[in-house]
Amino acid sequence: MTSDDDIVELVLEARDCAHSDSCPIEEAKTFLARVNEIQEDCVKTMTTAEVCEDPIFISEVIEDLRAKIGLPSAVSSEQLITSGGAVVAAVPAIPSSDFVLVMTALLVATSAWMLPMMISNSDPFTAQEWMWAIQGGYLDDMIGHYFRNGGL
Repeated sequence: MTSDDDIVELVLEARDCAHSDSCPIEEAKTFLARVNEIQEDCVKTMTTAEVCEDPIFISEVIEDLRAKIGLPSAVSSEQLITSGGAVVAAVPAIPSSDFVLVMTALLVATSAWMLPMMISNSDPFTAQEWMWAIQGGYLDDMIGHYFRNGGL
């Protein structure tokens, strides 16, 4: 398939196959492989072919074929970043509640790590000092000092 018309016709046939009950799964798999190749060529060569002008359309055809075959969805059309008609990147979806949870955990972890340094001008105890406290029998005093002066 070298002409733009042949490529457009193939993508349109693939879209029809994805939405048709009479199109077998094996044919949908073949269409999926060929449309993926077309999409890769569009990105690699940055061609101005008619089918490459709308990368979202090709992505939707691919997603429809994947759904027909029963493969998990790669990305939705809203998650595609385009530049000059070519797909530049696909951004994975992060549910907002998970994003907030992850960012909160990072904030708490960073704050817990930085708090002793912000409160106290003294250096934290070294592993050797903890060992001396255990051996010397004054571990409880050291833990008390650690809590009072910016430890945990």
